[in-house]
Amino acid sequence: MMILLKGPEGLRRVPEGMPYRKLPGEVVVGSEKDAVDTEINDVLDKEGMGLGDFIEKSFKLLPEKIRPTHCSKCEKRKLVLNRVKEIGWVQAIKQIREIKE
Repeated sequence: MMILLKGPEGLRRVPEGMPYRKLPGEVVVGSEKDAVDTEINDVLDKEGMGLGDFIEKSFKLLPEKIRPTHCSKCEKRKLVLNRVKEIGWVQAIKQIREIKE
């Protein structure tokens, strides 16, 4: 993962754990993981769908031979993933692990 620094000379990436000095006017703006999460969330918000809906639509693009069949557990996981922004990843993973038929 990279730490993102923004300053007068633009965006700079520093590998996590590597010592660095901030240049004049430079501030830490996050990490690449944060940037990717934000970009994904922006796209999902723009499309008006949750992560579970996105995953479901993505699977429908797979060839029928390798596409997983839809089941009640899939639907439950989709509903949990659609709420991941509200409940957080830790709680979402716990809920998904608890899903039974």
